[in-house]
Amino acid sequence: MSSLEISRRSLSSAASHRERQGQRGRIDGRHLLKDCLGVMTLLLASGSGAHALTDPCASTAQQQNSVLNITSPTAQVVVPGVAGSITHICQIQWATGSNPATFSLNEGTGAACATATKSLHASTSLAAYSSATWNQAGVGAATVAQTAVAGDDICVTATRPAAGPLVLLAVTAQQQVVSQPPAPTPKVNEVFNPPNGTASQTGTTGLTTPDGLFKVDGTWTGTGGNTIVPSLAVFTRADPSGVNDPAAGFLSLATTPSKQAGEIISNALPGYGYGYYEVRMIVDPQKVSGGVASFFWMQAGGTLNARTYGPQEFDIEFLLNESWLTSSNAGLVHFTTHPSNATYAQKLNFNPALGYHRYGFLWVPGSLSFTVDGVTVHTVTGSDVASAPANGGWIMANVWTGAATWGGGPPSKTFTADYNWIKFWPGVTSVPTN
Repeated sequence: MSSLEISRRSLSSAASHRERQGQRGRIDGRHLLKDCLGVMTLLLASGSGAHALTDPCASTAQQQNSVLNITSPTAQVVVPGVAGSITHICQIQWATGSNPATFSLNEGTGAACATATKSLHASTSLAAYSSATWNQAGVGAATVAQTAVAGDDICVTATRPAAGPLVLLAVTAQQQVVSQPPAPTPKVNEVFNPPNGTASQTGTTGLTTPDGLFKVDGTWTGTGGNTIVPSLAVFTRADPSGVNDPAAGFLSLATTPSKQAGEIISNALPGYGYGYYEVRMIVDPQKVSGGVASFFWMQAGGTLNARTYGPQEFDIEFLLNESWLTSSNAGLVHFTTHPSNATYAQKLNFNPALGYHRYGFLWVPGSLSFTVDGVTVHTVTGSDVASAPANGGWIMANVWTGAATWGGGPPSKTFTADYNWIKFWPGVTSVPTN
């Protein structure tokens, strides 16, 4: 039985017992302070284990929770957290026998603060409070002035004396609403519905997305003889990958045995700088070996009609000659920054060819943190990420093939990488949760 259940079941009987014994100032032969009795009268009369009252430790109405416990080894009061509010513990009151009870304050979520429990006195050891506040015999009231993180519960636990019961434990708390700043809004929120409003549309030179933020790239020949061909970028309303993802709006970029490939590029100059970039994609669901699927940022220059590309570049890439591709095993994603060409292989706990996942990077001055499904997995510092160029960068995605030491190929048949969306939050310094 929980302490609060004990409290609810014990309040009415305890109140009448206190009335019978109150003239002698005793409960079960154990003295209570007169001030504590005055506060408890309101609490016990409420019949609910909680009562709003004016407390001397604060100027606003207070929430008070209590527990009466006679036989159990411990008694606990939980002050439930409220989303968007900070809980302040103002006062703890208790009554014991002649031997001291011990007290602890914890914060967390879930029943009895069981999840992510942490001491509220992490910066000031509980031991510092024990002699004056936390190891107490008889009766007492301690001003605490401790604060929980918004939304967290606070749990006050008392362990009864070795001899004799803990008669009463009460906690007075105040909850203060915290003003929450609005969630950051992505400047780029590209969902790849077909620009012409049909179920499917094949890319053509210069075709832009409905919002104008991206365009189909090509025709041109790049590194390793890969020719970017607009028709290898295809927009569909429904998921083309075969895994039947319920989202709407997708872009398939393909590469072929003849080293033709699809690419999409952002369509703004100046381009994009500090902030958080993220893509949701599935990698080569056909499981055809030989090539690279990517999402990346590259330093921008020139004009929209005559683009140039600087040396600064951040890559998220999947090498499609690795063994995970043709199995159900967990895969790898490769993070690279340029111009140093420093690369890092990140182990995943899933196979990226079997479902859609999110991959991104958070860029603040001097630091670039790569993420998988919103969780930071690798951070880069140094000259590659020290500062953003004046013209920002292009946001790009492509598939390509033919590098023996980087993805291999060409493939035996055409394969795709399928992109559900690309997003960018400018200027944020942490990974957005929305």
